[in-house]
Amino acid sequence: MSDIPEASADGSSSHWQLQRIVSQLRGAREDWRAPVG
Repeated sequence: MSDIPEASADGSSSHWQLQRIVSQLRGAREDWRAPVG
């Protein structure tokens, strides 16, 4: 089952990407919320 290590690495990459997206989304939200306030 050499597919297990590959899946594990993929999961880690997915988590990294998700966190990055969240950070970008958070920044964009503050950016568009700044003018509103």
